[in-house]
Amino acid sequence: MQKRVLDFSYVINMVGDDAEGLIEVFETFLKQMPIYFEELDQALNQLDWDKVARYAHKIKPIFAYVGCPDVRDLVQEIEQKAQNRIELASIPADIQTLKAESAEINKLIEAEKDRLEAKRSEAD
Repeated sequence: MQKRVLDFSYVINMVGDDAEGLIEVFETFLKQMPIYFEELDQALNQLDWDKVARYAHKIKPIFAYVGCPDVRDLVQEIEQKAQNRIELASIPADIQTLKAESAEINKLIEAEKDRLEAKRSEAD
């Protein structure tokens, strides 16, 4: 398995190279993703493909923000399958893959947040 590296340039362009702003974005990501996955799971359990597509659409840009175009593409694929009612049987496995990728990304974001907090503490 290839080691994942995150590219925070998009987020830095959005909030600036400010530790406080970046930490806030990372905390929001870490807090919101479990909520989004819960919504996605509920929609999947109900076989509500419109909601699956909607929640996937909501999640999709978040992975672009942290430099994960491959994961963003996976979410796009889930969204399109649900919208177009194609390959529906593959969506549960796609969502499990998404969750596994997200767990790895969460660890990297947490590490970057910790690094920024330590850097901020040194500056105080």
